Amino acid sequence: MKRTYLLRFFSKMIAQIRRLNKELESMVEYNSKYYSIRPTEDNLSRWECNIRTDNDSKYDGQTFTVEFIIPARYPFYPPKVRFTSPINHSCVGYDGHLSLDILGANWSPAWTIPHIGLAICSLLNEECDLDYSKKRQMNRTIKLKSELISKHLKNLSDI
Repeated sequence: MKRTYLLRFFSKMIAQIRRLNKELESMVEYNSKYYSIRPTEDNLSRWECNIRTDNDSKYDGQTFTVEFIIPARYPFYPPKVRFTSPINHSCVGYDGHLSLDILGANWSPAWTIPHIGLAICSLLNEECDLDYSKKRQMNRTIKLKSELISKHLKNLSDI
């Protein structure tokens, strides 16, 4: 019984590693000027994405860093995605977590990490379509984030 469980566990792990390697190879072939995604040096279940915005966009050519945490049951469960650099967007919570439909109810194993990177780039060019109660909550979050960013910038200018 224990041996069978271990065999299933390792075979799933091997399948996940193959899938992630295939996605990494596709990222090497597809060279985007808007984003780059790569695993961290020591952990294949933690990836980092750098997203560059257009100079004529709302973010005026800024670069944002996004962290992907790949769950053990990937691709059957979506990765956890979080902005690690400060951003003021209605779909990004105060803690950096992203509210994107393909990372929740509309997740499919057909989605890949490069697809998610492209979806995030698209999202930065528009605001979220949220119902009224979520909009009100997000407005509070945006206000809080603006205050935190202002405080952070003020602390940097004092140095």
